[in-house]
This record gives sequence, C-alpha cells and structure tokens, in this order.
Amino acid sequence: MKTWIISISSITILTSIFSIIIPNSKIGKFIKSIFSVLVIFVVISPLSAIKNQDVSFEEIINSSEIVVQNDYLDYIASKKSSELQNGSIKILKNMGVENVFVNICYKYSKSNNFVIESAEINLKNAVIISDKTHIDIKEEIKNQISNYLQIDKNCVYVNE
Repeated sequence: MKTWIISISSITILTSIFSIIIPNSKIGKFIKSIFSVLVIFVVISPLSAIKNQDVSFEEIINSSEIVVQNDYLDYIASKKSSELQNGSIKILKNMGVENVFVNICYKYSKSNNFVIESAEINLKNAVIISDKTHIDIKEEIKNQISNYLQIDKNCVYVNE
C-alpha cells in the first residue's frame, strides 16, 4: 500500500514537471498523454493483486454493520407529527373553530414507518366563529380530521 501511494505521488510529480517544461506543441501533447496513461496504470495496478486473491463481496456486505439512528428517526417523526397537528389546526380554523389544541399519537411499525394511532382534539378553550353552532360540531370535527389524517373516525377523540 505504501509503495502504491509513493508511486502515485512520484508519477504525478513527474507529470507536473514535464507539463511545465515541455512546450504546448504536438510532441508535448503526445508526451502528456503518455504520462496520463502511466498515471492511470499506476492507479489501477492494485486491481491485479485483488484479482489474484479470492475476494467475496458477500463477506464485505455481511460484515458491515447497519446502524439505525433512532434519534434521527424520532426527530423526523416528531417533525411529521408537528406538521400534521398544524395542518389539523388549519382545517379546524377553516371550519370556524379556533383556539384548539391537537395532539397526534403515533408509533413506528416494524419497518420503521410512521403510523398514526389516534388524534386528540381539545376544545376546552375553543371559539366557534361560524354559524355551525347548531349542528353536532364534534361529529364534523371527527370526519374532517379522520379524512385529513387518513385514520379511522373512531381513533379521533374530541374532548371539551
């Protein structure tokens, strides 16, 4: 390995020196191209040694560790949950319901997919601005949020 690095360094230095000394004529371009080919041969020379050895790429793949960065996955899941909560609040605001707290409960499936388990809507401090006060607003909220989050309507809980 050490000799290979030294040979790459030396051929590169020689190529640089000759490119400075030799003028840009046809002969100069020819000599530069010869040195370029030499650099390529020096760089790929260890491949012949690898060819003579029995290298198993399956061993290389199986020996490397696959590390799942759970902290990063948790961060991404919390960001996704936060975006879904903000989207739910916007939907409720469009319905005429403001000052609502939305909490989305989620988990990871076995394949590390984001799965929404339930959504909790807290209407304790809510203000209903529309003329829909006479209809069952809880049922309308459940329908809208379950459609938005693509979950079952029974997984949406509305608390007053």
